[in-house]
Amino acid sequence: MRWIHLEGGYFDIGYQLGWWWGKTFKRQQTTGSAQAFLNALKKPYQDCLNRGWDDAIYPLLQNTIKYFPEVMEEIAGIAQGATDAGFATSIPSIFALCLEENDIQKHHCSAALVKQDNGFVLGHNEENDRRYPLCYAKVSLRTKSLQRSFVSISYPFELLASSAGMTRYFAFQNNSIGHAGYEELLENTWQRRVPKAVILRKLLDLTSLKEIKQLYSNYHLALPYHQYLCFADKAYSIEVRPLLNPYKLPKNQVKINEMNKDSHIHTNHFIRNIQIDMNWIWSVEADLLDTQARKLQLRNLLQQNPSLNKKNVKTALLKLARNPIYRDYTSATLIFNIQRNKRSCNAVSYFNDRINHLDEIVITKS
Repeated sequence: MRWIHLEGGYFDIGYQLGWWWGKTFKRQQTTGSAQAFLNALKKPYQDCLNRGWDDAIYPLLQNTIKYFPEVMEEIAGIAQGATDAGFATSIPSIFALCLEENDIQKHHCSAALVKQDNGFVLGHNEENDRRYPLCYAKVSLRTKSLQRSFVSISYPFELLASSAGMTRYFAFQNNSIGHAGYEELLENTWQRRVPKAVILRKLLDLTSLKEIKQLYSNYHLALPYHQYLCFADKAYSIEVRPLLNPYKLPKNQVKINEMNKDSHIHTNHFIRNIQIDMNWIWSVEADLLDTQARKLQLRNLLQQNPSLNKKNVKTALLKLARNPIYRDYTSATLIFNIQRNKRSCNAVSYFNDRINHLDEIVITKS
């Protein structure tokens, strides 16, 4: 795995992304166990890419078209690029694939945020129900009204930043949160909501905390999740708890707290009054136990080092990824180093049974 470069307008970068994924799954130079790994995923993804129209997701699609037409351009590009690369698909199929809202797979993820003298280190282990290949991309978005450079880590054929992202201004990741008991209620009000993946993608276009707050204040979300958001001078915890009544002001669904301690850890549950917020938990008890165990283990790994820095955060997350319990469903370790004049990302990809250390990717502040 390596960093790829995408450049152009929304449709262009979507097309290049879809083409790259199509060729990645079809490439002939991959041999042995790596090819077997891709082949095992190829059939499920082909089924997803060919499923076509789904009435159930129409409300979310309709709202994305209405509020974020540029994101729909990107999705159209992914669909066309994948089709031209040999994976025939459609815009509704790609849109459905992007949705965590209708995904029954497990979503884990472990994160650590550490304060430094000149900024912050944000570490993230991308964990799911199994290891997935990810796309590591440096993107130059160029339209008549918008010029942006950013880094994206994303899942096959999905929108950019479905895992994490970094711009000239900040870095972010996300942790899925359980919503046992609320699934049907949330789904029944999709006509008032927008998908999580669309909001994550839009973060890459923004430049300030003010814009981010505005984004979360304008649209009702369809899923709960947590994010760390770090600038060079300040870092924040963002908790999204979708309002069960989507006719109230959407700004009340989000809680943004500045991080003041030297280090913070998050897995896949909310904390309220020092206790787990039992309003937002996983339906399977084993998943709740898992998120608690990973948080404790990551904290213990970080505490093994007398000083917390980029190297030690990476070491702790690498050790967590090598743990036999988590090894088979950790796809990547990401280390974002957000300094005053430099933003960088180090990535370790766990592709099949191989560990690949990607070159550091850098975005300068100016």
